[in-house]
Amino acid sequence: MAVAAVILAVLVAIFVEIFALLYDSVKDVDAMACSAPTFNPSLETLKSKLDSLLPRINEIRELTGQLDLPKEDIWEMMKGEKLNGECLKN
Repeated sequence: MAVAAVILAVLVAIFVEIFALLYDSVKDVDAMACSAPTFNPSLETLKSKLDSLLPRINEIRELTGQLDLPKEDIWEMMKGEKLNGECLKN
């Protein structure tokens, strides 16, 4: 059960970081004056959808932070689970 919580926390952290990168990239492209007019409707739609998701992403980030799982402990537990699986195979 604890391992599942750790894996969930890691996946959430990865998702939040990927979302942040995508959100920043869309904002940067939107800020460029040289963006092609043919992409503007698609870009606006994408930006609108990301803007609507942002409050939920921030909420997820905050709740994950409240779990207070140090990253080093998470990685150690994941390595331990992998080692345990390898030992069970032998």
